[in-house]
Amino acid sequence: MKICVFGNSHTACLIEAWRAVRLGGEMDFFVQAGTGPAGMQLADGRIEPESARHRAFLERLGLPVRLDLTHYDALAVVGCGISKFRLTDVLNCCHVLGWPCPNPSDLPVITEPCLRAALSDALAGTTGASLVRRLRAARADVPVFAIPQPAPSERLLKMRCTGGGFRRLIRQGLALHAAEVFRQVARAVCSAEGAVFLPQPDATMTHGILTTGSFSTAATRLVDLKTPHPDQDILHANGAYGAVVLEALQAALRQGGKPCIPR
Repeated sequence: MKICVFGNSHTACLIEAWRAVRLGGEMDFFVQAGTGPAGMQLADGRIEPESARHRAFLERLGLPVRLDLTHYDALAVVGCGISKFRLTDVLNCCHVLGWPCPNPSDLPVITEPCLRAALSDALAGTTGASLVRRLRAARADVPVFAIPQPAPSERLLKMRCTGGGFRRLIRQGLALHAAEVFRQVARAVCSAEGAVFLPQPDATMTHGILTTGSFSTAATRLVDLKTPHPDQDILHANGAYGAVVLEALQAALRQGGKPCIPR
């Protein structure tokens, strides 16, 4: 089984895990920091970097600079905007009618169907969704997986300047419901694009909507796979997390391209 993974900085944990454990088969990575390899050149199933700078970046990481999609049995897109932050972006400026929490700031009121529609539009407009569309168009005969950016680290519970939307959901007892809304909408968006959505494994989560500290400490930086992110980073996951996700991906492939997530 040969898999090609596309993504942004959230792919670093998978690269780290793959190089450490080699679960079987083969795996290549085509990555770019920031929003991901949105500008990659794709023609006749062959992929190349969008620029000399991107080429040099891949070479520095020891990754291939040319790929032929016909050589792969499955494709995956990691992160690239597919994130629970798209959900909190909406919730930070709107109050959902019927959700059991106060509306102290007199925010505009929307229904849950409106929330789901707004989240669907936001996810469909991400680089991740665009990559899925391009890959599916190039290879209609293999599974394409969409793997979300990990939820932020539980360390944000001790912070005040970031992640307020997540802290508010936990405080209001809405974290589990909000996480399920994200999962359902993301699954529908990915399915509409011809991809299988692999949600973050529950075993890596706490409070229903955050990543456990043991999976979000000493995360490797994509721009330098030998250097960890600073201690205050809450966005990236580590190699232990990457190993769990790789196991979930392998399990899904054994199930014929269907999610099989360890709980």
